[in-house]
Amino acid sequence: MDPRPPASRLTQQEQLAEQQQVAQTTAAAHEVGSPEELLRQDARHTTVPERVRDRLQRSIAQEPQPRKPWWRRLFGP
Repeated sequence: MDPRPPASRLTQQEQLAEQQQVAQTTAAAHEVGSPEELLRQDARHTTVPERVRDRLQRSIAQEPQPRKPWWRRLFGP
């Protein structure tokens, strides 16, 4: 059994509220084209805890610098 009353019984105010809710839900939906895009979107909306961020920065700082390309070593900076 449907818990909502038939549309004819809804007042104009209730109909407007329902339409706004549907519009907000539709506007909030976003189609994702690829897994990478999903990860980027998630990263924009997720805050990284300070401990994790600091640990990651320390780990990256310990990585060796990449070698210069052969043509830079041969011709200069």
